[in-house]
Amino acid sequence: MEITFLLVSILAVLGAQGDLRYKELSVKMPGAAAKQNDDYLCTSVPVHADEEYIVSFEAEATEEVAHHMILSGCKIPGSRKKVWGCGLMGGLECASGQEILFAWAKNAPPKKLPKGVAFQIGKKFNINYLVLQVHYRHKAKVGQSDHSGFVLHTTTTRPHYIAGIYLLWSGDADIPPDTQEVHVDLACKYQDDHPIYAFAYRTHAHGLGRVISGYRVQDSKWSLLGKGDPQAPQAFYPIDHPVTISKGDTVAARCTFDSRGHKLDHHVHIGATGADEMCNFYLMYYRDASARPLRQDECNSNRLPPDSHFPKDSDKPLKPPGKNQSLPQGPQGKNQSRSQGSQRKETKAQPLQKSSPQLALGEYRNQVPSWHWVSTEIKSPVGIGLVQKSSPQSALENPLNKLRYHLVENWPLLGQETLGQVSAVALDMRGNVVVFHRGSRAWDLKSFDRDNVFQERTPIREHTVTTFDRKTGKIIGRWGRDRFYMPHGLTIDHEDNTWITDVALHQVHKYGTDGSSEPVLVLGEMLRPGSDDKHFCQPNDVAIETTGVFYVADGYCNSRVMKFSPEGKLLEQYGKAMSARGLGSPPPLGVFDVVHSLALDQTHHHLYVADRENGRVQRLDTKKGRFDREITNKEFGASVYAVDFNSHDGGVLHVVNGESVFGGKRIAVQGFTVRTSDGALLGKWPGQGNFFTQPHDIASSADNNELFVTQTGPNRVWKLTLFSINKLLYQLLLLTSHVTDPCVLENATGPCRGAFPKWYYSTADNACHEFLYGGCGGNANKFDSKSECLEVCYRDERKHSKIPDDNLGKKNEDALKNLKIITTSNRPTADPSEITDGLSTQGTHDEWDLAQGEDEGPESNIHYNISDYPPYRPKHKGGVNGTASVHKLEHPTQSPDELAIGMIPALIILSVLAVPIVFLLLISIILRVRAYRRESRFHASRPLKGKEQERLGVSRTRGWCSYLNCCDKRKYGFDRVDLAEFYSDSDSEGV
Repeated sequence: MEITFLLVSILAVLGAQGDLRYKELSVKMPGAAAKQNDDYLCTSVPVHADEEYIVSFEAEATEEVAHHMILSGCKIPGSRKKVWGCGLMGGLECASGQEILFAWAKNAPPKKLPKGVAFQIGKKFNINYLVLQVHYRHKAKVGQSDHSGFVLHTTTTRPHYIAGIYLLWSGDADIPPDTQEVHVDLACKYQDDHPIYAFAYRTHAHGLGRVISGYRVQDSKWSLLGKGDPQAPQAFYPIDHPVTISKGDTVAARCTFDSRGHKLDHHVHIGATGADEMCNFYLMYYRDASARPLRQDECNSNRLPPDSHFPKDSDKPLKPPGKNQSLPQGPQGKNQSRSQGSQRKETKAQPLQKSSPQLALGEYRNQVPSWHWVSTEIKSPVGIGLVQKSSPQSALENPLNKLRYHLVENWPLLGQETLGQVSAVALDMRGNVVVFHRGSRAWDLKSFDRDNVFQERTPIREHTVTTFDRKTGKIIGRWGRDRFYMPHGLTIDHEDNTWITDVALHQVHKYGTDGSSEPVLVLGEMLRPGSDDKHFCQPNDVAIETTGVFYVADGYCNSRVMKFSPEGKLLEQYGKAMSARGLGSPPPLGVFDVVHSLALDQTHHHLYVADRENGRVQRLDTKKGRFDREITNKEFGASVYAVDFNSHDGGVLHVVNGESVFGGKRIAVQGFTVRTSDGALLGKWPGQGNFFTQPHDIASSADNNELFVTQTGPNRVWKLTLFSINKLLYQLLLLTSHVTDPCVLENATGPCRGAFPKWYYSTADNACHEFLYGGCGGNANKFDSKSECLEVCYRDERKHSKIPDDNLGKKNEDALKNLKIITTSNRPTADPSEITDGLSTQGTHDEWDLAQGEDEGPESNIHYNISDYPPYRPKHKGGVNGTASVHKLEHPTQSPDELAIGMIPALIILSVLAVPIVFLLLISIILRVRAYRRESRFHASRPLKGKEQERLGVSRTRGWCSYLNCCDKRKYGFDRVDLAEFYSDSDSEGV
């Protein structure tokens, strides 16, 4: 008994000592091979422990192979493959629950966290996997495989403080060639209730980065957190004394770039390759282990108050201690040491004593000097930071959100189709993209005479209106053959009517939704220009209110905006052309040099007018009938070709300029996103060194996630999409978790261009707000009335207040419920061989379920693609001899996303059940094979027969394992297997 007690005591002591020892956990590439330069590959390792803590990181990699490595903790990895691509637009490190843990570059030595601080991992903290991302600078050689990665030192002893990273990063910078100072500024308020204690920092940029500075702003007082030279070893350096960051403080950072001496012939932007730039400032902090994790641990915007400015020395380079390097600087201006020894020994963890955070970290600050935290690829180039040149203020200050648009490759899919000069683009109410082009005809110097009369007397032989599926880019319809002479503008209104301007016809046409090939309204006299109330001279564009009132940009010759009633009666006209005496001085408001494009903001009664050759956008107050403001920017240059208004983010304008020379410099041809409230420039696109050539028109999806830009040379239409990590993760979370409370969802109008008044609940101010729902997509946070919104989302408040009964949700739906889809019965019929894919749609359900329409043909303006949504099969009724076919959805209460979400629990249950079932089947098969082999050996080794053999086999039994078989036990010999043979792996008969 005493011996047993002694053994148990020894085992307990050994177990306790084992808990205090650091364990090793390897996270390495399983023989990966980069397929291209600047390749990003990821692999994952499961975390089996419920609770574990990382106290040090040791990299096993070389700079020659790995440009950098990043280690993240994930709830769900980005892929179940051993190795997957996880670069830009390729894949994610994590599909859910990502937390940055460590990073490495430039042969940084292993590092230990200060005493009492650790990163937490394990199922208890929703970190079920460790995901390693490696950025390979070069393509792997033939036969080369890589095993780069980390060795982590962990313990199960819970620390008093939990480590984390607060990241300030920008996704937008425009760095011109040969420029001394370009600033990218970031600033966000810290909103968490629990304070954090910053004890180390790291800066990161590429070759043009000169200095990066970080600050805490508290009560208008700026305190330096750290300043680093991105060209020095990019290590993680300690702050002299941990800095407390509390709720209401602002965390700010400034990146300064210098492009002189680099022989650049292009602008440099933020990106993931070595040829791009980065702007990142990392704060390593700790918090009390009892405090909850941060709600927001990153900042990628600039929200400094207007009267607050960065310190004057924020962009001052650090003094180099040697020829080629400069040391980072802490809050007291002291240079930080970088030397740090490497330790690989297994050391016993010392008992921890609770002390103040200042003491716990302060005495160990010298142990943290060379943490290398690489940020280069953990963030995609999304987001808007402040970009400016040396001046403290800029039009790009205080960006509204993370707007950054990227070109979509292989869109559209033209096949054998060719487009002429693409003059206009619009989205119909189903979200399809409709473009207006000139076929084989081109506008040149011989097209018009001196009196603006068109010189050709025949229409264009090809179809000039082409409809594309917004997602796939496939052609789903065409029309317009032998109808138009010189296409220019195309607009689709809230009832899906198509409005067209033809500069050769000098006319405006309106085509209804009944499928007729003849316009329902024509303004202007065919082929005859004029300047009176009944004529146009090369009209450019149309904008339509929901009341039916519309505006025409009579732009090239007359430089005026004309306002008409729904019936086509002239109501008013605004603006006039520039005179020769006005040349050389800034033109006043209301004076135009080519009215080229219109965009309407009905909520605020504003019409935005592109004053093309004056390089500006003028705003018309449609209620007062006067121009009250202009929006301009030196980056627009001398020409603004098109403007598009989107109500998202408080109202933004998308603008495209034209090629020009402004201020003695050639202006880049690109697009801009401008905030309408103050004209601030929020972003430029397409970025990544890409520019347009001759852009002519622009349209945006209702949710502002996609832009479409047309060009008249080369002839094409571009699609750009908003790429945001946060939005992508949010969508993934919606797919992996069944969100039952619609009130917590973000307001979403959907991609379609309908105008259904709805109400949504905002958690920001705990109130219901009205918005225009597009008619498809969106989410459940939309209600027909304010009272319904409050009833569902604000029950507690409703008990104490009177809820107004604002039943406004249906006021504009009647017309749309009876919307008829255009057929081609009366329009010129297209050759069936020319139509590639028939029908397509973006609609799913919601208000569109009630929209009835005729069975559309190849030239319809509205198209469906029922294959996009397999659960919904249209039921065709009629459709014979031109009769209408009514499309109804079989499941009007469920969308494809809802079905996908509903299937996830079932798939999880099936997956859980499949594991034991497969295990039992494998055991059963193994037992059958073993029984057969034992029986064969038994008979082969025993020559006795009959009763003698039975007597020798009395020890055989029916083992419990035999009952795993659903077949006859005697048939397979399970009732005659003795235990010695059953559990033996050899031919020996001994037990």
